[in-house]
Formats: sequence, C-alpha cells, structure tokens
Amino acid sequence: MSPAVVAIVETMLEKWKDREGKEIEMFGEFRLLTSEVISRTAFGSNYLKGKQIFAMLNNLSILLNRNAFKTRIPFINKVWKTADLIESYRLEKGIQECVMSMVKKREDKVVNGEADNFGNDFLGLLISTIINESLRLYGPTNGLPREIRREVQLGKLVLPANINLLVQNIALHYDPHLWGDDAHLFKPERFAEGIAKATNYNAAAYFPFGLGPRFVSVWPLQPQKPRLLSP
Repeated sequence: MSPAVVAIVETMLEKWKDREGKEIEMFGEFRLLTSEVISRTAFGSNYLKGKQIFAMLNNLSILLNRNAFKTRIPFINKVWKTADLIESYRLEKGIQECVMSMVKKREDKVVNGEADNFGNDFLGLLISTIINESLRLYGPTNGLPREIRREVQLGKLVLPANINLLVQNIALHYDPHLWGDDAHLFKPERFAEGIAKATNYNAAAYFPFGLGPRFVSVWPLQPQKPRLLSP
C-alpha cells in the first residue's frame, strides 16, 4: 500500500508545479489527497467506487454536523421525517450497496477461479479475516474422525488399537488457552496478520476443513462457504 500512497502524493506535488506563484487552497487539496489515499488503499482496483463511497461519507458527515445540535421531539421520526433524515438514509443505503457490489464481484472471481484471493487492499484483507473468524466459530465440520490402528498414548490417555476417535475441532476453536478469554466472541481482527500468527504457529489450533492429507483438497472451496450461508 505504501507505493500507492507515495504515487498519489507525487501526483499532487507535480500538479502544484503548474500553479507556482498562485494561491493554493490547502484544505481542499488535502481533503482530495485523503480521498485518493483511502480510495486506493482501501479499495485498490475498485478505485472509482472508493471515491464514490468517500463522497457519500463526506455528504453524510455534513448532514450529521448540520443536525447535531438541533432539538428533537421524541418519536417524531416515526410519523414524520425531515429532508436531511431521508437523505441520510439514501446515502447509507448507497454506501452499503457500493461495498456489497465490490464484495460480490471479488467473491465471484475467487469462486470462478479468476483470482486466488480477495485482493491485497484493505477490503480484501477485511473479507479474508471475516471468513476465517466465521469458520473458526461456525465451521462446516463437526470434528476430525480418525481410526486408531495401534495403541498410542496421548498425554495421560492410553488409546487401544482398533477404535474410532472423533477430535472435536470446535473445542479447539473455542479454547481460551489458544484464543484468549474472548474466544467465544466474533473478532475478525484475530486474523489481521494471517492464520499462522493468529494461531501462534500451532497448526492444530485451527482446522475448519480438517487436518492432514484431506486438508488441502477442500481448502480451496473456502470462499464458497459465505455464499452458501448468505441470504
């Protein structure tokens, strides 16, 4: 993301060269710079959509500031809505639709094999962390079945040969010793630095699709799960 920010700043400075000796309205320039940086780093290839979202957020903040100190009659919004309130609803809906359309396009590309991830920008990383946390709490499998073919010892337990064992991955995924006291909470930021860092490099701490020789064969289907669960 840093190269993109550097390129945006260089473009702004290059533009200023043509205005040498003229007054520059710095507030507007830096507001535009902020818009460009956020759009590029947050939405990457969906840069124009990002600018559109940023513009709607700016208009929403104007409405908020304009109405922040107005006196309100309790429950009046249920029978009568001001023009600003109606406009804020429209902007909120527009922002949500823009973000969801970008997510849908990226999901389709991954599922159809046109891309192997959701992108390296902020939106792509956010989608990945949400999926990983969803699979931790609500994984597609109930456990990891294994057949014990010879007697083995696991800690203080001695497992005889010729029995079937079911390792409950949900118990590991909710284990506070592995995930902290908030293991039961939905916190996608756990995976902000990747699965390895989130699990403290413990491969057995997170296996929503199983572990071992069957692991790789189903892991590429991961992006399809949110589609199957979405309304």
